[in-house]
Amino acid sequence: MSYNKAYKVRIYPNEVLEVLLAKTFGCVRLVYNYYLDCKIKAYETNKKSMSYNDCAKDLVSLKKDRSFLKEVDSISLQQSLRHLDTAYQNFFRDKKVGFPKFKSKKNHHFSYSTVCVNNNIRLEDGYLILPKIKAKTAPYFRTSNPYFYNIIHNNNDFYQGSSSRIQSLLWGRLRYMPYNVYSFFPRQVFRFLS
Repeated sequence: MSYNKAYKVRIYPNEVLEVLLAKTFGCVRLVYNYYLDCKIKAYETNKKSMSYNDCAKDLVSLKKDRSFLKEVDSISLQQSLRHLDTAYQNFFRDKKVGFPKFKSKKNHHFSYSTVCVNNNIRLEDGYLILPKIKAKTAPYFRTSNPYFYNIIHNNNDFYQGSSSRIQSLLWGRLRYMPYNVYSFFPRQVFRFLS
């Protein structure tokens, strides 16, 4: 049995990293909006939808046309395509969800997601190492390396990182306990022991 365990931490980027994060937020928004427009036009003309794989293949040609997309993390661009595909599929599965909306530049909540591939997300000496980014984190941060990572920026110059890692329920001090013992433990004990 496994579950996702998440940690939030404040990030203190310097001026150079703030510019790189702003570029990343902008490029993620551009890719999302561009392919949402492509999906709408493809459905209007051919009555067929573009899949995630079609968009990912076309992303290579888009990077050749717009060279500034090469300056940011490529995984974050692919993750924006995944988010778009999920939103598009959710709309066709349940009409109550609503059609995906274009991301606005005027919205003051920016974020992007990335995934750990070949240990490209790690923690070293109080620094969070993300693809193309090395940022100072809050003084205390867990030592386990994350699998997923989200960077969030609000309008008050507050950068926040949110990591999640898939954990096994049978770990650490509780590893050798029989399974039926877990039902007697309150949730606070699990938080304390982890």
